[in-house]
Amino acid sequence: MDAREQTNKQEPDSIRSRLWEFVVDVYAQPGVMVACLQAQERWDVDVNLMLYAVWCAKQNTVLSSEDFQRAETRCQVWREAVVLPLRKQRELWRGKPELSAEYAAIKGLELQAERRQLEFLADLFEQDRSDLAALEFEGSIDVTLLKAQLTSLARHYGLQGEVFTELRVAVTES
Repeated sequence: MDAREQTNKQEPDSIRSRLWEFVVDVYAQPGVMVACLQAQERWDVDVNLMLYAVWCAKQNTVLSSEDFQRAETRCQVWREAVVLPLRKQRELWRGKPELSAEYAAIKGLELQAERRQLEFLADLFEQDRSDLAALEFEGSIDVTLLKAQLTSLARHYGLQGEVFTELRVAVTES
């Protein structure tokens, strides 16, 4: 099951489904996947947290350092116990034709686990917002807000400067 197929199984118009649809759409844009995976490999950045930060910027929502910490804390056990072990096993099976069925199966499980993590983040977002009807689910992202959001995320990971420039450019140019 791929990300698009999973989108169809979500309840329509929930915060969870809107975040998932956004992540699937943004991740498919040229340059986004590469920027996310490079950040994951270079700095051990959680791609879901990074894409959540982008989605929040689209909602004109600024995440504080405390928000990033809460989000990471909320997802940490799940990510370490489920997402990362699935990813590690999938990477071990990559490129082994005799394990292609198993590779496809574990890739689907990893995607489901990442979706569940995004649901945790959507729930946090919903808990912190009183006026969900005013959210901007359509339209463009404020580039200045996105830049500030990604700079805050970089600081959260102990990184200096605009280390997520490739992601920002990819998101805003597509």
